[in-house]
Amino acid sequence: MNNIKDTLLQKIKTGEVTMTPRWHFMLRGVLFAATTIIVALLAVYFLSFILYMLRESGLVFAPTFGWAGIVLFVSSSPWILIAVVGVFLITLYVLVSHYSFSYKKPLVYSMIGIVLFVIAVSSLIEQTNLHDHTRDFVQHHALPGLTPLYEKIEHHAPRDVSRGTITELTEDGFMLQERFENDVLHVTITATTKLPPGHPLAVDDTVLVFGPERENTIEAFGVRLDDGSPPRDAMPPPPLQ
Repeated sequence: MNNIKDTLLQKIKTGEVTMTPRWHFMLRGVLFAATTIIVALLAVYFLSFILYMLRESGLVFAPTFGWAGIVLFVSSSPWILIAVVGVFLITLYVLVSHYSFSYKKPLVYSMIGIVLFVIAVSSLIEQTNLHDHTRDFVQHHALPGLTPLYEKIEHHAPRDVSRGTITELTEDGFMLQERFENDVLHVTITATTKLPPGHPLAVDDTVLVFGPERENTIEAFGVRLDDGSPPRDAMPPPPLQ
């Protein structure tokens, strides 16, 4: 033991081995922790924004209308933003895996835990007014990165999803004034269109309409009140009043 100690001291004296000061390790630990926190916050923020974007556009409700709605949801989801969140999650996993507490658990458990944590916190944030306030702020103050992100909600609505107010009832459906574009569209309802439960459609109802638009006419496979109520099973629509 003394020989090893003497050899080590001799190498230190001759400069073969250098001692790293304590502040170096402390600084490294602080920077590592700060990076982990920043990446976690970015992952949570962007995922909560995706959830907010899906809700505001109405796309989150599309899968409730069957296969056509599922296809619409998959094809219109913001996959670039989802990929960005995926990169943050992987980065966060790599950072967390360097902490000692993660060594005691299988890697897959650590990854699942990180994903569930980010999803849970993002869902809670999405239920608050954070994104509403941010959206209002960036409308009056141009912020690089954030302003185009929130403007996309209004100016790039998902394909085959229309949000607006019923202005007139027709024999085969109704006329819809869109919320953002202010275009007036003719919505046709068929025997297979899923409608709001227990609520005959009426003028001034605010609705989400799901279906392809061709020449200002929407062939609706689903109509949903813009109040959170679920769709009912496909059945002949009641007489419009």
